[in-house]
Amino acid sequence: MQVRVIGEVAGDEPLAAIQGVVHFDPRSLRYAGQPLSGTAYHLVNAESAGAGVLPVISLRLAGLERVTVDLRFVILAPGYADQLRYELAVATTARLLAFARSTVLPLVEEPGAGDPVGTVVRQLSIEDWWHAFGLEPKVRVNIPGAGAIYGDAFTDGTINVLDASIIANVAVGNRQLLTDAPRDNVIAGNVFPFNLPGLGEANDPLPPGQEADGSFNINALDAVVIANEAVGNNQPIAGEAIPGRTPRPFQSVLSGLIATSRTLTRDTVYELQGNVIVGPGATLTIQAGTRLEGDPSTRGALVVARAGNIDWQGTRLEPILFTCKGVSKTPGCWGGVVLNGLALLNNRDPGVTGFCPEKFSIGTTELYGGCLVEDTTGVMRYVRIEYAGMSISGPSASPGLALLGLGTGTVIENVQVHGSLGDGVYLSGGNVDLRKLVLTGNLGAALHWDHGWGGNAFGGSAQFLQIQVPQGGGDAIVGSNLASAPNVGPRSEPDLYNVTVVGAGAGAGSGRGFVLQDGSSGTLRNAIILQTAGSGFDVQGPESCGQISGGLAFLDHDIFFGNTPDFATDADCLDEVGYATSPALQNRVTSPGLNAPANTLTPDTRPLPGSAATTGTTVPPSNLFFDVTVTYLGAAEPANTAGSNIPWYAGWTRGWSGPVP
Repeated sequence: MQVRVIGEVAGDEPLAAIQGVVHFDPRSLRYAGQPLSGTAYHLVNAESAGAGVLPVISLRLAGLERVTVDLRFVILAPGYADQLRYELAVATTARLLAFARSTVLPLVEEPGAGDPVGTVVRQLSIEDWWHAFGLEPKVRVNIPGAGAIYGDAFTDGTINVLDASIIANVAVGNRQLLTDAPRDNVIAGNVFPFNLPGLGEANDPLPPGQEADGSFNINALDAVVIANEAVGNNQPIAGEAIPGRTPRPFQSVLSGLIATSRTLTRDTVYELQGNVIVGPGATLTIQAGTRLEGDPSTRGALVVARAGNIDWQGTRLEPILFTCKGVSKTPGCWGGVVLNGLALLNNRDPGVTGFCPEKFSIGTTELYGGCLVEDTTGVMRYVRIEYAGMSISGPSASPGLALLGLGTGTVIENVQVHGSLGDGVYLSGGNVDLRKLVLTGNLGAALHWDHGWGGNAFGGSAQFLQIQVPQGGGDAIVGSNLASAPNVGPRSEPDLYNVTVVGAGAGAGSGRGFVLQDGSSGTLRNAIILQTAGSGFDVQGPESCGQISGGLAFLDHDIFFGNTPDFATDADCLDEVGYATSPALQNRVTSPGLNAPANTLTPDTRPLPGSAATTGTTVPPSNLFFDVTVTYLGAAEPANTAGSNIPWYAGWTRGWSGPVP
């Protein structure tokens, strides 16, 4: 049987693209394919054909024919017409005159006779259409966010119909948004809405591609914009340079004490020699897109003293980058970033006699800690710290990012720590909140807290935390209070919501998922713990066990799957299996249904539509920090039907290839 979708608009201007979903009863019809004919791309995603769902997109800048797509079905039973319909998602003319969504367009059904001799009907790929139109793509290895020009999804320096066709294919779900590694779909391919003026510069409040609700999405409108640019119809965004992709022309060295406020600019690469210290009263401002490189020979590191301040505000297009100097970058090739604050700790170092507990910072004689729960060290937003962890002093590896005694006035969000030789993020006391952290490839614990973080019911929370552990990596999340005095207060007891942990799998080390020890308490909810080399959940020591059994620490509304094992079975103070599987806690041992969580180069941790991670949530506290509208488990919002919605971490973070970073 032949099914034709009819698309027409009032007036003389034809449609250039139409995107929607064909619904049918799979008991009455079976999708057979489509003929490779005509002058337009007709892309069909048959992945869900068994459920009676066919996402479809048609694209031709010169105008689609009235029959926008021709589909073929095998009739299995009578009554097939009862549920057969085409639901429009979006339609547009070449001038981007878009039409209302959720409209049902007419279908024409007729016997599939009258085709030219030799016509073959089958399920077609984008490569079939490229071959039919005489196109040959160039393959380059890139990751989301690597493009230099808007519209150049192939990142080959030109904009042509290949770019438009690949974006159309992403829009309908035939190509993966993130894991199709030789493409930059999420930045270069996301060119509509225009959101003029501005191209996404640091001072642009509404960058290209951002929808009215703040989300980013690939659809037919992006494909039409790119197709227009490809044929010379100049567009406001496609063809323009993406901010932050040009080389930095200048070099500068930073060393010693920064005693007065200073701004580092994006046109310069700054080399950190030794411990560079931002002194009390000074504010270090770093522009979006600025690059700082730690010098390996002098153990380069950046330390912000107590009462020093930061204003590090990168953007999704231009994150601030901390890395090490040199072409070859490996974990521990420079020191890292240390922020010292004035907030409360639960212990003091010998010889420190302040009224409130104080401790010596990492690798310097600077102090941290104090009495100011609401202390601020400033803002760190869209910052990437990679390959840190060289010991600043002593034999132990340093953390990539150390947050020491930071108060609730400090903003830490949209931060990635990658490939640290030590911990990814280490927190000592304080009450700083964390939002949208990506911790990947770190060889120590990905997230490690101690000394009373979140210990006085004011701050000390985290939401949207994504962790990937490499082979041989440490535990994903380790909570401690104080090893020498586990019951000392204020006790570490942070609240963690919407966490995704992806381990390296069985046989790839001993790293566990979520660990409480040394008297730490804490809450983990709406989390996914997946494929850890060690146990997914473990509690060590009678003091932390007492927090669990006393109802002061909580593990509920979480999914565990494929861990080794999911819950620790060692004979100690807590029966983790009995506790975690209690029906009252609503934890589940089941596949969360994530798209491509084990992909380390371009991970996709979005839950697939209808998967287990889209149900079984609990609402976070209403304390002005948490997003209480989330309806899913894990760090990333679920994928839409086509998988074309762009998650928050895509385009500014990085991954790695191989077993270790």
